[in-house]
Amino acid sequence: MNIGIMRRLGNSILLSCVLLSGCTKESVEMDVLSSHSTTSANWYELNINVIADKDTVLDRDACSNEIIQHVLDNDFQSTRFSYDLSGYPNEVTVDVFTSEKDFKKGKTAYSFDYVTDFNTENVDMQNNIKDNPDEFEIRYK
Repeated sequence: MNIGIMRRLGNSILLSCVLLSGCTKESVEMDVLSSHSTTSANWYELNINVIADKDTVLDRDACSNEIIQHVLDNDFQSTRFSYDLSGYPNEVTVDVFTSEKDFKKGKTAYSFDYVTDFNTENVDMQNNIKDNPDEFEIRYK
């Protein structure tokens, strides 16, 4: 058998083994796996489970800010939030997972709340994440 043919055959077999063994890293974009919202007359809470686009989250501040930016831009790949009825959230609670497999196991990478103080002086005028971003902070659980 020709050496060139043997090398191509060997490379094809090696590639097939790598693909079958799951050793390849398929790129996954950050996305919402599930969401739940709670709305009252003057308060809107958004609870989301997000899959990060990484095997591990090394910089949770950067990852958290990216998630909040996706919520603001309403540009997650598989989920669109309805801001036309309740406006933007007054609080966002997030559980971050590194994979769908970890999500199914309930294994979070980390969790955080994006929160503001409740306005007790004027309960009809609450901060939301779009109009009052300086009033919000990330609190890790």
